[in-house]
Amino acid sequence: MKQLMLSETWLYKYRFVFGYLALVTITVWTFFYRLGNLLPGINSVEAEVATTSMSVSELASQPINFIYHLLQYVSTTALGPSPFAIRLPGVLLSILFLFLFFYVIDHRFSKRAAIVTTLLLATSSWFLNITRLGTPATLSMLLVLLLIFIATKLETNYKLAWLIALAAVTAISFYSPYFIYLVIGGLLLSLPLIKTNLKPTNNHDLFIAGGVFLLLLAPLIFFITRDLTIAKQLLAIPANFPNPSEYLNNITNVLGHIIWKSEPMPILHLGTLPMLEIFSVSMVALGLYHYDHELSKNLSRLVLGGLSIIILLLAVNANQLDFALVLPFVYFVLAGGLVILFTQWNEIFPKNPIARLIAIIPISILLIVVGNYHIERYFVAWPNTPEVVAQYSEAYTKVYGELEQNSAYTAVLSSENEVTIMKPLSLKYREVLFVSDISQIEINEEERRLIITDDAFVQLTNKTKNKLGSPTRIVPSAYSSTPATLWIYDVSL
Repeated sequence: MKQLMLSETWLYKYRFVFGYLALVTITVWTFFYRLGNLLPGINSVEAEVATTSMSVSELASQPINFIYHLLQYVSTTALGPSPFAIRLPGVLLSILFLFLFFYVIDHRFSKRAAIVTTLLLATSSWFLNITRLGTPATLSMLLVLLLIFIATKLETNYKLAWLIALAAVTAISFYSPYFIYLVIGGLLLSLPLIKTNLKPTNNHDLFIAGGVFLLLLAPLIFFITRDLTIAKQLLAIPANFPNPSEYLNNITNVLGHIIWKSEPMPILHLGTLPMLEIFSVSMVALGLYHYDHELSKNLSRLVLGGLSIIILLLAVNANQLDFALVLPFVYFVLAGGLVILFTQWNEIFPKNPIARLIAIIPISILLIVVGNYHIERYFVAWPNTPEVVAQYSEAYTKVYGELEQNSAYTAVLSSENEVTIMKPLSLKYREVLFVSDISQIEINEEERRLIITDDAFVQLTNKTKNKLGSPTRIVPSAYSSTPATLWIYDVSL
């Protein structure tokens, strides 16, 4: 008994140290492990985003998600347009997201709830798919959390710096779709708090915060006056609004995407599996009960109100890439469910040290089982699914490797379907001729290295293949049964 008490005391005393070590280790591993080569290359969505980020003219004329595109511009300029560099900004933003998420849960609930919830989030296949996909979805998640974080800081400790920060983040969030609705909804839900905190706020503070807000918002207003379609994109206005029955069906689909069954989208998730597994779904159900009984607290109103608003908005113009906005709210609710679980256990065994020890062991095992399920789902099942692999271009990675070694006197022939995928490379290697028709290659007396993707090669006529002769070498495929990914010729055309 004495030995058990000593073990319990030691394990219980250092439980948070173990939790921090597990959280940091797992986060670093899941975020960076094979970030650039878990799949053959990049997909068309990543290529379109990277094309915008790498083009200075696009950056200067496209304000939507500008912060993300700027980060990606820096990343691809410094590291080249590799899959790793394209995805790196999302990972860095997600690290900041997890830090803030942990902080808010810790200060709202407890350190134990913060560690467990953040571990579940860091290993979630839903979160990993968003984090490790080179799109601005990570920025949207971070902006949601920043707004909630600053609002909670203002609630507990009013300072001019926090008011300015709220004005700045609000203005920046307006550069991303849906946020004008979320901000307006948040203001309405926080009216009691605003009335209380406005009392110590003088006109000088409001003038400074308002000036910062308008200064940061001015470029967006300028772009909108030149192109009204930007406003349409930011307001997420669909080409055709759904009728009432379609709208209700869309709401069901959004909820089903989270807890029951999702629509296939290979680049974002595995098959039709929902984003949450059964344990997380049960914790979300408990969390809804918890938050429903705490609506007097501002965070509870913001979480439940924000979750309701974004579900209603997504049902109007459903795009699974935008479902990332739901994730922060869902895991806030999940944290509430874990708090109920921990509270009930402590109420049953309030002073029993053996019970505390027994509680740590099954909870740890449960976390390992849930985390292992999502890790295997993302790192094993998802990248080995043919439908997923087909969305990623191995030719992109192989061409990038060839151009990194030598891009002089090179032409790249790709198929029409690969033009979008190859666009980031064409922006990086401007001396290289990228074409989708071999007749576009200029005829001259100089020897030129010709790189042909396999998709383009199979479309060549026999006459053209005979003219090219035997390839200088071929680059084999590591992911398919085709004889080559690239056919490389040293020719005089």
